[in-house]
Amino acid sequence: MAQEVARIFNNNYGEFFPIPKPIFGNVTKVKSLRDPMIKMSKSDDQVLSRIELLDTQYQIVKKFLKAVTDFTSEVTFDQQSRPGVSNIVMIHSAVSGKTVEDICNEVNGLETADYKLVVAQAVKYHHYYKTKSTCKMF
Repeated sequence: MAQEVARIFNNNYGEFFPIPKPIFGNVTKVKSLRDPMIKMSKSDDQVLSRIELLDTQYQIVKKFLKAVTDFTSEVTFDQQSRPGVSNIVMIHSAVSGKTVEDICNEVNGLETADYKLVVAQAVKYHHYYKTKSTCKMF
């Protein structure tokens, strides 16, 4: 919506607003960390279900460690049978720019619990260094 408003305004009145870019690249819907069948939402009652812009690094790690997965310890991507792990892999892909296949190959042999820390670190880096550097006041 912000992109559309900026485009319409710029078309009508000249280049004023930069066109916003999505933070998570091509991911259309980021799923909840507590229920990977629904989208991540700030209106969800469960605070652990989402990453917020003002979350501290500690809060981000805590939320990923509490993210819902299954009892299989291997990290694989299968949205139908392993939606929780697949959600975390997709988030990792979005913030790192790596493909899902590359991530799964990279973390082969890593248990899901340890992988959650890897994803938390990638999200922390993206959240604090990439996002903050592109959010500028005019």
